[in-house]
Amino acid sequence: MMLGPEGGEGYVVKLRGLPWSCSIEDVQNFLSDCTIHDGVAGVHFIYTREGRQSGEAFVELESEDDVKLA
Repeated sequence: MMLGPEGGEGYVVKLRGLPWSCSIEDVQNFLSDCTIHDGVAGVHFIYTREGRQSGEAFVELESEDDVKLA
């Protein structure tokens, strides 16, 4: 659980070890049993200083059950 920008609560998982070529669709397919909050806007890739994907992402989910499934 985390606090959102408006002080509300939310659910986030961190994915590590992703291929550098990973897309939002790949993340959605991997977490197909979970509901991603705001769809594609709920997937946040981490980038290196050079602008390349680091292999990590944060994904906002709808519920604690989704976190457990992830």
